[in-house]
Amino acid sequence: MFITLSEFDAIGMNNGVEFIDPKSAIITDQALMGKREYGDVKALVVLLITTKIIGTLLGQLLFLPAAKIIASFYS
Repeated sequence: MFITLSEFDAIGMNNGVEFIDPKSAIITDQALMGKREYGDVKALVVLLITTKIIGTLLGQLLFLPAAKIIASFYS
């Protein structure tokens, strides 16, 4: 059974909606109610995007060396 690209998109979208960071939700909710400044939400978004980019780049840097180490066990 093959999974099509649209099924991968649906799985990713489901995971993105299902697993919401509770602290981020609280900060956003407080900003909407006026208990917190909008700048806090902007800073939160910048930090979340930055850490996602750093994590992706770090994962890419570690992927090939890790794959070579794993492959060396089987060759």
